[in-house]
Amino acid sequence: MGFPNILHPSVPPGKDDTDNVTIRTWGAPAKFEFAPKDHIDILTELGLVDIERAAKIAGARFYFLKVTQ
Repeated sequence: MGFPNILHPSVPPGKDDTDNVTIRTWGAPAKFEFAPKDHIDILTELGLVDIERAAKIAGARFYFLKVTQ
């Protein structure tokens, strides 16, 4: 219970995710003619989540899904 996640020996060391190494990719990266939005931004614009209420109850980085009729 007190041990952190143990990494596989083949994982290279690094200070954070900027030191990650790409092993392989598949396909070409998607190119959009618009600026892609985060899923939270889309849900908020559609009025499907309540971030402020969830933050008061559970803290940051949480949201409640709203029931729509």
